[in-house]
Amino acid sequence: YTLRITPYSDMYLSVAYGNSTPQAVRAKGGEEYIFTTSLTTMDDTQILIYCAENIQALNDLSACYIRANNFAYATRLKTLIIGSNVTGYANPFITTLSLKDNTLLETLDIRNCPNLTGTLNFSGCPNLLTLLAEGTSVTGVSFATNGKIQTAHLPAAISSLTLNNLSYLSDLSLESYNNL
Repeated sequence: YTLRITPYSDMYLSVAYGNSTPQAVRAKGGEEYIFTTSLTTMDDTQILIYCAENIQALNDLSACYIRANNFAYATRLKTLIIGSNVTGYANPFITTLSLKDNTLLETLDIRNCPNLTGTLNFSGCPNLLTLLAEGTSVTGVSFATNGKIQTAHLPAAISSLTLNNLSYLSDLSLESYNNL
């Protein structure tokens, strides 16, 4: 349950696992910090990451098997890794993704979250470069017009896809085209 967090700017970075005392560190912008816990199971344990609006990267949350989430206020987030492509990995708990317009977001990995459904709207994320969504049940994706998306790996459930003037898109793959 190790968290790897990179702040956007110099700040005090704090993380609390459940009811534990928050772990705090004086962090430098752009440097990755590692937070660990002595908990052996994370069954519905709430993880609070304070000052989310100043976090640049949440590198690999897959081991936490997150369920409820709110990344809407993480407006400086560039990298968000929730899923994984490790053989046998699946996060059945996450069903929705709370992510608002984020002009800085570059990488989103939600692979192998089979119960993640709905439509992902990236029209307010013009700098998104990589979306990895294989193994989800996402039914629609809308990319920003004239966006910088280069890689988009989409699930078989896709029935709606909006792509307008994406001149950088070089790697588009769908698990299936049956629902389009």
